[in-house]
Amino acid sequence: MQNPVILSKPSWGNAPEWATALAMAEDGSWWWFEKTPTLLEVFDTGSWHIDHYDCKMAFAGNPCHHWKDSLESRPEQIKP
Repeated sequence: MQNPVILSKPSWGNAPEWATALAMAEDGSWWWFEKTPTLLEVFDTGSWHIDHYDCKMAFAGNPCHHWKDSLESRPEQIKP
């Protein structure tokens, strides 16, 4: 069975030109990032963090316990 995070992710074809990374937040929302974010974990929760760079919500999704496995870089064939 394919990871449910992969089944619900936004298309890189809809990404802003500046986006280099995509990740799901713990609440199920998907975010485009200008630079690769780091995962900040506190107890059983966490979030993606990026200093002084752009990020933009791609769309609101449903929470998923696989969210920490969602970070990916822009595919080479879809570079702006």
